[in-house]
Parts: sequence; C-alpha cells; structure tokens
Amino acid sequence: RLRWWSRGPRFLRMGSVFRPHSRRRAPVQPHVRPFLLLLVAAAAVSAGQTALEAQAPGSPQAAIVAEIERLDSLWLHAYVSRDVATVDAILDEDFVGQIAGQISDKAGVLAGVAASETLEMGLERIRVNVFGDVAVAHAVRRSTARTPDGPLESRFAYTDVYRWNGVRWVCFTGQSAPLPPPP
Repeated sequence: RLRWWSRGPRFLRMGSVFRPHSRRRAPVQPHVRPFLLLLVAAAAVSAGQTALEAQAPGSPQAAIVAEIERLDSLWLHAYVSRDVATVDAILDEDFVGQIAGQISDKAGVLAGVAASETLEMGLERIRVNVFGDVAVAHAVRRSTARTPDGPLESRFAYTDVYRWNGVRWVCFTGQSAPLPPPP
C-alpha cells in the first residue's frame, strides 16, 4: 500500500495535484479589447512569424511598408496643419483607439485634429510589419505643442494597425503612450 507522499512526483508530473479550485475567468472589459488586439499583433511580431507577401494586387511588401510609413507621416503632419480631411481619409469608419489611456473613436480623433495646438511633429523611428491584409506600425514620435506656459515638448510610443479594405490601407485601431524625455 502506497502513502500519498510516496505518489507525489508521479502526480506532479501529471499536473493533477495543484489545480486551481476555480477556473472562472473575468470578462474582458470593452475598453481593453483594442489593446488586446494590439497585444496579439505584437506577440505575432515578437514570436518571429514571417510577414506575408503583398496584399494589394501586384504590390511587393516593400511598397506596402512604404505606404504605411507615408500614411503615418501624413497623419502626424495633419495635426500641425489641422488637416481634418487627411486624417478622415486615413482612419477606418469603425476606428477605435486608445490615446494616453483614453478611448477615442474616429469623431474624437478628428475633433482633436481640428483643435490641435501642435507646432511641430515628426517620427523618431518607425517599424512596419505586414501580415496578410493587416499591417502593424510601431513608432516613436516627438512633438512640440503650444500651451499657456509656452511650448511643451513630448514623446509618444504608438502602435497603429492598418487593414487593406480592397481599395486602400486604412487604420482601424491604434494605441499611444507617453514616453519620458530622452536622457
């Protein structure tokens, strides 16, 4: 007859001893869903999955990367010039993004562009990965905005996720977070 402690290693290997009592999962909050999509996309990139070739008919992957970089650059310059029409063309109708912890839809982003006090904005770096008809842009931007106390410089890391809608690339979600000033 075996005692319970003499069977320990066999049961530990099978994983039957230390099971949690409850497997109930907390529901995913609606404001977290876009962030989870970005996490899945980032995980795919960091896992080393091979990016798929061209989605727009006849376009090589390098052309897609160049187009996403161009769209991101246009978006940033639109804040300086308050060009709402340019940002409206870049964003998908169902756009939802998280900007510095605040959830915003397309109308909110367009209102932000119209009221922008940005003096200058530019990319420090950008990396684009293409996965079928989805492209993920990871970037850092630097900007200077007008405030009552004078110009304010800031840096943000952001991720924009684009999809090919059959006609053009549109951004359907994005996330940005402030970065500390460079050393």
